[in-house]
Amino acid sequence: MRVWHATRSFGVEPVVNHGPVSLAGGWRVVLLTAACLWVTCSAWRVDAADAVFADRYAGEGIVRRSPAWNDQPLPVNIRHRWGLISQDGVLIVEPRFDWTDYMFNGLVRVELDGRAGFIDIQGEWVIDPIYRYADRYAEGSAIVGDGRRFGFVNRRGAQTVEFVYDDALRYRDQKAAVIANGLVGYLNRKGELAIDLKYRRGRSFAEGFAVVEEPQGQRSTRLLFIDHAGEVAYDATAAGVTALGDFSDGLAAFERDGKWGYLDRTFQESIAPTYDGARRFVGGLAAVKVDDQWGYIDKEGEVVIEPGYDEAWDFTDVLAMVAVDGKRGYIDREGRFAIEPQFEEASPFFREVARVGQSPSFGYIDVTGRPIWDPRAPDSGILDFTQLRPDGSPVRMQLPPRGRPRTAPYPADWAYEPELPKPRMRGRM
Repeated sequence: MRVWHATRSFGVEPVVNHGPVSLAGGWRVVLLTAACLWVTCSAWRVDAADAVFADRYAGEGIVRRSPAWNDQPLPVNIRHRWGLISQDGVLIVEPRFDWTDYMFNGLVRVELDGRAGFIDIQGEWVIDPIYRYADRYAEGSAIVGDGRRFGFVNRRGAQTVEFVYDDALRYRDQKAAVIANGLVGYLNRKGELAIDLKYRRGRSFAEGFAVVEEPQGQRSTRLLFIDHAGEVAYDATAAGVTALGDFSDGLAAFERDGKWGYLDRTFQESIAPTYDGARRFVGGLAAVKVDDQWGYIDKEGEVVIEPGYDEAWDFTDVLAMVAVDGKRGYIDREGRFAIEPQFEEASPFFREVARVGQSPSFGYIDVTGRPIWDPRAPDSGILDFTQLRPDGSPVRMQLPPRGRPRTAPYPADWAYEPELPKPRMRGRM
């Protein structure tokens, strides 16, 4: 999460805390993570992950079957072609796309031949690949772009907001931030402008409030929380607060005099500003920085996990990703390593799995550290149980022709920063 720091020269600026995606410089982390992970499937290296992906791949090739109704598919890269696997590592959509995303709102964003569209869990087109840019679905809508401007489509592919905005954020808390001519406003669920375009900067709504920077004359600004009516709920500038984070778990990080603490929903200090960096609360815990090390506190401000990590992310799916000496691993809520630091590239857990490995190939592990997908496994073949021979045996699929290596067209979702304006990191846009 990124927040803003009020300065005399340019209103509100990103805080630079040398930590993870922290309350700062998230776009720098996006630059590092958008390229995915390391090397090709056929040249998978095990030296950085030998505790998980041992000298031999897990299993004897892979199996393809039809997806189950409750599958939450995971993107997979086979020879630079992308498809989908189930959460138990079974191929459910053959690798034929240039890139695939996770599923959101029942649809999967994909790229093919330089255009973006959406498929269902069967791999069938729901919305044809006609867009220069497409974001994942959030609250039933997705941002799409025509190469110059942005609008929104619903799950049927109908355009609900025309291509009239210079940029946009996903719907969150029933509103979507948009920007035009350098000013930020907010759309309601009908796609109507509910809060006028009048802010120099704006973040997505969270728990009823949004952080905005309101111009005051030519050079000065006010840092504010606004409510859904667009009314000022908290004047941070008047309170001497120089940076704000979004509300999460009922608390929002704030900075005063170079130190970080937390406000409650009445905008009173719940945790005094004593930290050098702070992340949002998730599941009752938040990562905080003391000097140059990260640890975790609870909502009473008590230290739960002592600072001792170079980087620290939020607790998701029970575990939190941390970094020690340039290697990433995962700790539990007691501060014990559930998966030792061993990965040069990794992502936080999402839907009970974490992506680890080397770009552009990668593997998946579960919360116990057990591999559920080893990118070398397809080299032993794919048995297709959706096509059976007369004797009932599966057809052996041919591996897809090797595609062209490419970087991911979009930043990693866990590094998404809900703020406008934002750096131009839209792949080809």
